[in-house]
Amino acid sequence: QVAGELIVRSGKPVVAVPADCKAFGFGHAVLAWNGSSSATSAMQASTPLIALTQAVTILEVEDEVGLPAEDAARYLSRHGIHACIKRVQPSRLPTPEAVLEAINSINPDFVVMGGFGHSRLKEALLGGVTRLMLDESRMPVLFAH
Repeated sequence: QVAGELIVRSGKPVVAVPADCKAFGFGHAVLAWNGSSSATSAMQASTPLIALTQAVTILEVEDEVGLPAEDAARYLSRHGIHACIKRVQPSRLPTPEAVLEAINSINPDFVVMGGFGHSRLKEALLGGVTRLMLDESRMPVLFAH
């Protein structure tokens, strides 16, 4: 898919906007966090955008976490952004679906996340959060790799 190639090869943040999205709001942002270098890149690239929001939630699905969400919160706080952390326990759902369900329950204006944090082969074989968000997100998503 073109969006996936753009995320991986451009070296720049990419915002995917669903076709039926009418506006890009700044009420609430979700940072989908797994502590990976991709998640860190997305957070750093989106900091000026996140600073415009009224509320920020760092969403961490306790599955395969690198750097803890507290590290992301500390980084954002150094930029005057005060985020709350929401941890989701792995559930009956596979991780991608658990992330999407948690994001949908928060209903943010936009999402920030690392794109293709796992190898492309693993993502292609098993699916992944990036692919699911590209296919099913109801809100804009800023990806960085």
